[in-house]
Amino acid sequence: MVAERDAVRLSIEIMIPIAMLLMLFFLALEVPQMLHMGASYIFDTWNFIDVSIIYLNMIFLIMIVGDLIKEQVYFPLEMMQIVGSFGIFMMWLKVFYWCRIFSSLAYYVKLILQTLIDSGAFMFMSLIVCIAFGVFFIGVDQALESSIDHIYMAPFLGEVYVDAVVDVYIVGALGNLDDGRFRRGAKPL
Repeated sequence: MVAERDAVRLSIEIMIPIAMLLMLFFLALEVPQMLHMGASYIFDTWNFIDVSIIYLNMIFLIMIVGDLIKEQVYFPLEMMQIVGSFGIFMMWLKVFYWCRIFSSLAYYVKLILQTLIDSGAFMFMSLIVCIAFGVFFIGVDQALESSIDHIYMAPFLGEVYVDAVVDVYIVGALGNLDDGRFRRGAKPL
């Protein structure tokens, strides 16, 4: 067990400088663009993704290095996983954008992007409907909270308002009709 932990630590200590060098190289490519474009740089979606990638990777590496140097847990593993996951997601979005280089893929990248842009109004209206029904679920849960031993809303993220919207989306849009929690009513008086 100790040998495995030492091997993991050694591989992390080797990979961190490599990751930092690559991140600095990526930053060196972005800084001239930032200086040339000025404030309009950040309003381009793909440039915003580039900055997000640099920022998230920098935060992730600081978390790992901070824990390794002090040999103490300053940052919870869950927080590092969330930051790392968002960084990876942003990098995959950039890979998707780079697929435009190939003529056989460029059409499909443009098609997907245009579809997402055109469906923006529909997504906004769907969000309003989910929020409306989520507020209803919150109200029902608060009204019945004292009379029953369960709630109608499922807990997802631990934040009541976000959980309500996610629950409405899962039940309404995705069609998860597991209605067992809705069949129970208030306890008889």
